[in-house]
This record gives sequence, structure tokens and C-alpha cells, in this order.
Amino acid sequence: MTVLVSVVVATYNSGTGLQRLVDSLDRQSLSTDKFEAVFVDDGSTDGTAERLEQLAAARPNIRTTQIPNSGWPGKPRNIGLDMANGEYVFFADHDDFFGDEALARMYDYAKANSSDVLVAREQRVGRGKPLGAALFAQNRPRVDLSWWPLIGLLTPHKLFRRAFLLEHGIRFPEGKRRLEDHALVLPAYFAADVISVLADYPCYFWVFRDDTANYSRGIDPATYYPHMVEVLDIVEANTEPGPEREALLARWYNGKVLNFIERNTSRPDPQKQDELITIGGELSRTRFASSDRYLSPFRRVLSALLRSGDKERVVAMGQAIARMTATPVISSAQWRDGVLHLDVSVTMRYADGRPITFRRREGRIFWVPPIDVGTNIDPALLDMTDELPKADIRPLVRHSELGMFTMLPGGTTQSFEEDDDGNLTPTLAHHLLLDVRTGQDDAPLGPGRWQLRAVTGLIGFHVTEPLPGPTPLPEPALVDGTPVVPSVTKNGNVILAVDVPQVPLAAKLRLQPRDVQVTHGASGSRMVIELPGLHVSGDGERPCAVRIGKLPVPGRLIAAGTTGQARVESWLSAVPGRHRLSLELQGKVTPLGLVAVVAQDGRVQIERARKTTAAPQSAGSRRLRAVVRRVPGLRRALRGVRRRLAPPAPSAARRVPRGARGRN
Repeated sequence: MTVLVSVVVATYNSGTGLQRLVDSLDRQSLSTDKFEAVFVDDGSTDGTAERLEQLAAARPNIRTTQIPNSGWPGKPRNIGLDMANGEYVFFADHDDFFGDEALARMYDYAKANSSDVLVAREQRVGRGKPLGAALFAQNRPRVDLSWWPLIGLLTPHKLFRRAFLLEHGIRFPEGKRRLEDHALVLPAYFAADVISVLADYPCYFWVFRDDTANYSRGIDPATYYPHMVEVLDIVEANTEPGPEREALLARWYNGKVLNFIERNTSRPDPQKQDELITIGGELSRTRFASSDRYLSPFRRVLSALLRSGDKERVVAMGQAIARMTATPVISSAQWRDGVLHLDVSVTMRYADGRPITFRRREGRIFWVPPIDVGTNIDPALLDMTDELPKADIRPLVRHSELGMFTMLPGGTTQSFEEDDDGNLTPTLAHHLLLDVRTGQDDAPLGPGRWQLRAVTGLIGFHVTEPLPGPTPLPEPALVDGTPVVPSVTKNGNVILAVDVPQVPLAAKLRLQPRDVQVTHGASGSRMVIELPGLHVSGDGERPCAVRIGKLPVPGRLIAAGTTGQARVESWLSAVPGRHRLSLELQGKVTPLGLVAVVAQDGRVQIERARKTTAAPQSAGSRRLRAVVRRVPGLRRALRGVRRRLAPPAPSAARRVPRGARGRN
């Protein structure tokens, strides 16, 4: 058997997440004789090792072994690499999962480009921001570290040519070691002849866990930063002094020093805070002395405060910016031929609620920091004239159950409001377009509830907030046969239910009797139901049915072009009486809240359905019901008696007229 891909997984007390990974491997389009999964358990105590043995016994392409607990994933990953037989090897975490075509697509693209390293599209699941908007904008057969997005994602979840790793002796550091992923990926990047990016398919889903969210607060600065310095040594050993080196080093300064300081000032641990600022200040003066120009604009100011040794101002600045908020407002929301158009505006604010402001001076626009930064800061650092045009709103949709993100198209504009003191407050505006037919990476949005969010960026600040429910809320829609129902959560945020059976489309229509017209003819009564509260994309007709009581009568749903207006045409022929009307669409039956009242002469009147309430029960009735519940078989016997004594009921509706058959 020629193994094309080996998936190496280090496990430790994996819990339920392991099954999700295994299920995704079972669904792979690549034949099971072409890939293997190598699980190395790091001394689990919850039965994970035994579970892996069961999985391996049932699957010929799974192998597993267990080692004494090493306390970190480096050693089990290295053992898995030694056990692997594949031409390529992929390092996966035990509670993440793959897209169904991931292994086949990754192998084919890597093979076609002779890739030593393949960076496949990785998607974050759960909280946090989307990964790699620039990195995964398009497929790239060949990149290197001069392309800045490549350094932004150093997770080990990549496809490596196994012979390449062995030839260069590239392995994970073992033992308790922070940034062990960086210590493998960076040497691989520097040694590789070909690094490729596969962006047109979501290959790997990285589950964002609570312990990941609290990562920066869980570090010990005294032990963490020596490991980071070893990573910096790798960069310096493989680059010459100059802009390329400083740009690479800025990645760790920005993400592992300044970012950690901000997060820890929002929930201060005095001892850790002091250690972070002390060690970070020393690093800023020694290892990152020339990296500031590669930082985001506002972090250049924080860096200058840190480098000056002004701890009080560093803490004050961190507290002001660590909990930035954005206040999005939807001013309009409407469907246009199956596409939801929303106009969104956002103002960004500091932790205390004050908006970000600027001032004009000598033809330039300067940032007004949230604190007094003193006199040690170069005023040029506050000049944001060239940065403000880069401000943007990046809307996205997030699956509320699976946590998957996808970005949405649109364009951002900005305006300024000037107060009496000359302070300029920017407001960003964005015209958002959501097409459920192409909203998930040019593929249809899958079934489920999708949250709308916006990532707002301004002078390097980035804040993700849910979008509030607009007033009025857009009507439900039928987009190329897919039902989409907008609603508002209990927190006031907008959410779209896409093809969710528990959220019936017609239930949101709130039809009135005047929306139904009945005309009588020789072949029967023709019924037309206008659907003013439903947007239907495109022209043409679709089959449906109107249920008269329990009888489904064939009908047709007719859409009227770009206006989105629609109606249902059907037949109505029923015995005298009251018959509730329901709409059957895509196999889903939804009451319309209307009743057809048929008179003796066949005339029909449409009324609102009455709300029925249960009659109050007497004490004797309640006691009898209690006896029936306690005696086995008594309920069934009484039902049989009731059926035998009941008179035959008339048919709810007559035969459908001959002319109405097959009309859909």
C-alpha cells in the first residue's frame, strides 16, 4: 500500500472531541488505502488510549501507540512522525477536524507544485476572529517569507513532505516548551524550496477552546519569554540584518509582547503585570529596537511608552485600549433578488465609552490618545493622516452551532463629526451584501442559524461585534428554494435561520384574510394567496401545496421578478364547515393562521383562525385521568371504546377537481 498522507495526532485526555476528528477522517474523499492516521497518546488517564485501540481495531488505516506522559505535544508528535509512512505528513490536534475533501485536495496541490510545505486553508471554529483573510485570499503555488501574510499563522496544521523534514532534521522540541509549533514551522519555512498556499477549500477546522482564549493570561513571563527568544534566534540565524529581519521579528513583538501587556492590564495580576512590562521593556530595547515601523499605528505609541520605562502610562494605555468596543447600527435592511442588503455604520470606543477622536493640525490629522502620553513620545507617532483611509468594516457570518466564519463582500466609507473643541469622531459605513447562494466561500450557506458580525479596523485597532437587529426586520425569504428567516436574539442581535425546520418560513408571514382571494368557476373554486411578507428570488414557478384541513391540494408558488413579490395559486373545494389552511413548501407544513369557512351554497369566506383554549377540568375529571394513567392498558382500552361508539365523520374535503390535477 502506497500511503500518500499520514495524519499525526498527539492525544491526551481527549474527551468527546476525538470522535469529531475520527468522523472527519472517515468522511475523507481520499481512499482509505491512500492515507493513514497515527495517534500517539501521551499517557491519558480518561480512557483515551483504550478508545484509540478500539478505533484502530475497526479501521485498517489507523495505528496507535501510548507513551508515558511527557506533558507537552512535542514528543508524541515526533514519535508519530517516526511511525508515519506517508509521502506527506499533516500534524492535527486531537479535537479539531477536517473538511471532507481535505486530504485529497492538499495532496494533489502539493504534488502538482512539488511543495515542501503546504499551508492549507484553516478555519477557526468558536470564538475569536477569522483566520488569515490575506493569507487565504487565493491559491498561491509558490510563496516565501518575504510575503508578510505567511508569518501570521504558525500553527503546525500544515502538510509537510516527510522526506524534507527528515532530510533537514526538522522536529518539534520536546518537554514542556512554549511556542513549540513555531520552533518547527519556522525552520521548515527557511529550509523549504517551495511553500504553497491552498485557499479555495476549507481543509482544517481549528476548534477555539476556552483555554485558548485565556492563553496570554496563563503564561509565566519568566519562563515563556526565554522560549520566545529561542524562536527569535531562529529568525536571526536565517536572515541578514535589515528590513526583512526586523519585519519578521515584529510579528513576535506585536503578538507576544505588546498584545499580552494589553490583555493583562484589563484584568491585572500585579505581579505578572510588572514582570510582563519589565521583561517586555528589556526586549523592546534589545531584540526589537528597530521593529516599530512594522507595528500597527497605535501599537507604535504603546511601544514607545514601554521602551521609555514609563510603567504607569503603559498600564493606563493598556487598560484604555484592551477592551475597545464598536457600536454597529443597521440603518436599512432589505432583500433584492435574493440578496440581503444592509447598511451598517460603526463608531469605535475606548473601554470607558469615549469614542476614538482625532484633531487636525497644519493640514494633518493626529490621533488624540485616551491618556496623557507625556513628552517622551515623538508627536509624529500620533500622525494618522495616511492610516485613516485604511479604516474598514469587514462583515462576516458565523454559524452559531459550528462556529465557522466566512467573510462577506461590500465597501466601506468614512465620515467625521467635529465637536466644539475641534475633536473629530470618525464613523465608518459599510454596504453589506449577503447572498446565501454564495455566502460560504462561494458556496451556499449550510443549514443552521447564522449570526451577522462585523470586524471594524481603525489605526490598527480591530474589534469584532455582532450586528444588532434592524428595525424593521427584513421579511423571510425563499432564495432559490432555500428558506431564510431573519430574527433577533434575546440580546438584540440579528440572526438568519437558513433551511432550519424548527423555524418554519410561513410562520413569519402574518397573513390577513384580505390576502386570500377565492373565485368560483365550473371546475371548482380557485384560490390565490398573496404573500406580501415573503421575498422570493428570481422569476418562475415552483410546486407547492395548500392543505385544506389535512388534505394537500397541489398548487404553485409564483415569483414576480426582482421585486420579490410572490403568490400561491391553488384550488379549494370542500364540504361546508371550517377548514384550517396550511402551506406545504419544501416538505414543510406551516399553518397560515387562516380558516376557510365554506357555506352550504359553496361560497367561501376567509377568516383569521381562532385561538383555542382548553376547557377547565373538574376535580372528578382530574381524578379519572389520574386513574387512567396509573392502570396499565386502560388508556388503550378506552380509546378503542371511543372509536367504536363515535359516528362516522364526513370527509374533510371533496375530491380535487379534475382540472386541478397536476397543476403545479
